[in-house]
Amino acid sequence: MVSARKKAAETMERVDMIIEVLDARVPEAGSNPVIKELRLHRQRPCLKILNKADLADPAATTAWLNFYNEQKGIKAVALSCKKPGDVAKVPSLCEMLAPHRDNRLKPLRMMIMGIPNVGKSTLINAR
Repeated sequence: MVSARKKAAETMERVDMIIEVLDARVPEAGSNPVIKELRLHRQRPCLKILNKADLADPAATTAWLNFYNEQKGIKAVALSCKKPGDVAKVPSLCEMLAPHRDNRLKPLRMMIMGIPNVGKSTLINAR
């Protein structure tokens, strides 16, 4: 854990924003507080993806989205990373959070984080 935290802190210096993947069924319980601590220390915006939204209670998901979207520097969305149409929305959402990095001369640099089994690899490997 210490080495992973150190590596994440080093990498955070070189990224523009964080994508935190959470399980929509238990978003706050599945959130790693180290991610928040590192993000706030480096003052990076965060896109919180509530993955597996198709398996979660819609009313609870809406409440969590409202909770997260009220926080400064955070944009939260509910989607399923197994659906290509949902994954296609992610780049434009990221550009909204870091508009200063939206051209070819300054490409947007993102880091995907989250606890195991929330869908990080599914998001990364989506076509």
